Amino acid sequence: PLTRVSRPDTSDRLILGDTSQNWVPSRNAWLLCGSIRTMAETPDRSGSLQNVRASLVEFPQITTTFTVNVQGVADRMDLVSGDGQEATVGDSLLNPISVKLLTDSGEPATNFIVSFSTQNSDGKLSNSMDFSDADSTINIPTNSSGIATVYWKLGTKSGQQQMVVNAGAISNSPKTITATAHAGAGSQLLALSGNNQTAQIQLELPIPFKVRLLDKYSNPVPLADITFESVSGEGSFKGENVTTVSTDSSGDAQALFTLGRIAGEGVYMAQVFT
Repeated sequence: PLTRVSRPDTSDRLILGDTSQNWVPSRNAWLLCGSIRTMAETPDRSGSLQNVRASLVEFPQITTTFTVNVQGVADRMDLVSGDGQEATVGDSLLNPISVKLLTDSGEPATNFIVSFSTQNSDGKLSNSMDFSDADSTINIPTNSSGIATVYWKLGTKSGQQQMVVNAGAISNSPKTITATAHAGAGSQLLALSGNNQTAQIQLELPIPFKVRLLDKYSNPVPLADITFESVSGEGSFKGENVTTVSTDSSGDAQALFTLGRIAGEGVYMAQVFT
């Protein structure tokens, strides 16, 4: 067989051996021994994936193959699309993130490796919409138009999330892409304050009834309507048996309650209004 082995200087060497991998000291084997250096180059400085095959002259069926990934030469990176989008936590963005790499003459830099990495979140990136190969960091080669594209599934924490696109030491690289992750639908309503108070009849309770609405990832849910209702016992929310309050940016809503004219225990309920 014809075997390729490494050398300390990263060159490749071809060695001829018999079926037991023993060295065959023939003239042809000697000619194959040593290193052969080649330079892969394309006229327009674009990239390509090139294969080189070596075979034995007397026995051409004995071969080995070298693969060379020729990276294109790039001068700058431009954003094509994808910055500033919004989506619900855990969902993928509607549009992919795309960048274009160009040579110093303005031509597309093809087969240039671009690194995409999420920052400070559990978001995932993929080169396909089904996210079958999703990871927090992914390397994508540019296509024939010089464009590298990834799809971004946001992490589970609401707020601003970031991705860094890095194409090495060229103009506009690295670049930070941002997206806004909004909380999902409310699934947990927590009582924060106001329970088990005591006061005289017809007086307003000193502490308001206060609740916090969270989604399934424990993010606060803003701008959701919460109803506070008197279930039993006298009293009112500013003269009404029921009041509706929207949650603030912290997912909190509160209502002040005034006791009725009859002494005793009352039951009051808060619920999400849908």
